[in-house]
Amino acid sequence: MTFLNASDMLSKMEKRVIFSEPGGAELCGILSGDKKRSGGPAAVLCHGFTTSKDSRTFLELEARLVEGGVGVLRFDFYGHGDSAGRFEEITVSEAVRNVKAAWSWMREGGFHPMGLVGSSFGGLASAAAAPDLKYLQALALKSPVTGSIVDLIVEREKVDVERWKYDGFLRLPSEEGEGHRLNYAFYEDGKNWSAFTRAREIGCPVCIIHGDRDESVPLEQSRAFVRQLKQGELHVIKGADHRYSEPGHFAEMIDRLTGFIVERLKANSSPDPKRGKNGL
Repeated sequence: MTFLNASDMLSKMEKRVIFSEPGGAELCGILSGDKKRSGGPAAVLCHGFTTSKDSRTFLELEARLVEGGVGVLRFDFYGHGDSAGRFEEITVSEAVRNVKAAWSWMREGGFHPMGLVGSSFGGLASAAAAPDLKYLQALALKSPVTGSIVDLIVEREKVDVERWKYDGFLRLPSEEGEGHRLNYAFYEDGKNWSAFTRAREIGCPVCIIHGDRDESVPLEQSRAFVRQLKQGELHVIKGADHRYSEPGHFAEMIDRLTGFIVERLKANSSPDPKRGKNGL
């Protein structure tokens, strides 16, 4: 592990930022990097379902990427964390729009080259948005949903879809108590989304990390998805669950994500084609 000295630590900073899609709700993010530099290489981090930008994975990944010279924007999806909206109103379509809004905000800030990291549900939104993201140089997916997320929810939670439709919502189980309310609109919208649809249109290198004991998203989804990519690689972490609960599995996942993003962005560090105003 590399330790930062006092002068290095003083050059690092983070700030809270607010942005939105055209006509959309305000989204909240944390922009981190080197305060001595405006723009430069950066990565946008997209969290999983019911979590937030402050997940353990993203806090660790942020620290490692910044240490490697890569700026980071980790943001909350609509209805999550500090962003506007109610969780029950989230849809895959909304999440895809959120990814594009975060990407555009960073592009306007003059960040280049840029990578995208998506975890689980955020992996689906990232992969679905990727074909439309100009100057995308690297896409990293951690245990991503690539097929139908509503089919996964219905199967895993043994949901009665007709009852969901009749009630207009369901409650997802939660370790914290009552659980998250999710509107039926999520089901209707989610049936129309799969990362496979435009997989061949993703032009940049893609790295997928997946545990072979993932209890939430089948490894077979990633195995099938990587075969559809022009430039895809799949790293299977033996024994790892969806949360990478074991310290060794977690460390390997972080190492691989960090290494891929830093290597790909450094390999594409050409002059910035667009300078902007949102830098640190």
